[in-house]
Amino acid sequence: MLDLLAAPPDAPLLISITKLTESSGDRQVVGDALASMATSSAGLRVRFSALSWLVVLGKPFHRRAADLACDLARSATVPGFDFPYLAGLVSRLSAPLRREVADAMHKVLQASPRQVVVIARAVLKLGFGSDPVIVEALRSAFEHPVADRGAQREAGVLLARIAPTHLASVTRKVLTPEGEVTTRAWGSSVTELASMGADVILGLVALIDDETCDYRVRMTAGQRSSCVHDLARHAGPAHHVGIRPDHRDRSELPSHLRGTAAPPPQEPAHRGGTRSPGGPHPAAEDQYACRRHLGQPPAGSPQWRLC
Repeated sequence: MLDLLAAPPDAPLLISITKLTESSGDRQVVGDALASMATSSAGLRVRFSALSWLVVLGKPFHRRAADLACDLARSATVPGFDFPYLAGLVSRLSAPLRREVADAMHKVLQASPRQVVVIARAVLKLGFGSDPVIVEALRSAFEHPVADRGAQREAGVLLARIAPTHLASVTRKVLTPEGEVTTRAWGSSVTELASMGADVILGLVALIDDETCDYRVRMTAGQRSSCVHDLARHAGPAHHVGIRPDHRDRSELPSHLRGTAAPPPQEPAHRGGTRSPGGPHPAAEDQYACRRHLGQPPAGSPQWRLC
């Protein structure tokens, strides 16, 4: 019996447990066995399995399940402890019990920015992501002076989702990818911010036009700009998705973006960084390639629209 309960729950095991717990007396026996298994000296695998089965047994055992979840959260010392998985296991508990689990997770928020993001996602799954303590922890992680850029960016995006008043400041910082090399993760963050309504197009165009920027960031900026246009098209006029109505007058743009249009495409004499007399600068070719990659006209043409 104990070996059966210690196994991760799946469909065949669920059927077996159900057959063994047809009466309230049987359920009580199984619940007591699970509580005995889930002592602090047991391994995480056993304790997680016990928690899963306590939830399956029904409301009379949810108090025990919440206590076990709180103990697991408070005693989490293993690097990479899966707080969101723990939150998912107890997502069927009542709001007051989930509140207790969320409060237990608050106790371990004083960790690295990466851990703060993980715990915040778990608390969000429990339904309490807007708690002031979570918002403040994410803000601190986002503004952490020495946090790795990935964790800092993820904290900012989650902060913007939970507390939209931070959306503009988060977007400004994310669109300044200093030293950013994980362009796929960065690009996903930009798209997520756009889906929340952030105006990202102008910042992406600035990155495309910035000849000092890492070419990988410039190309990712082009790809994400295309994604944002797709989001806006599919969302329809009732939704604001990262792009404002057409501004045909470039005088409305910041001064550093006026007149930065790439020249019309010309076939270069060489692709290796040299150019024929009078031909376009290689960086200008890159800018035009970015814009052409978007499936849009080059900047400066009457059809090119910026927010």
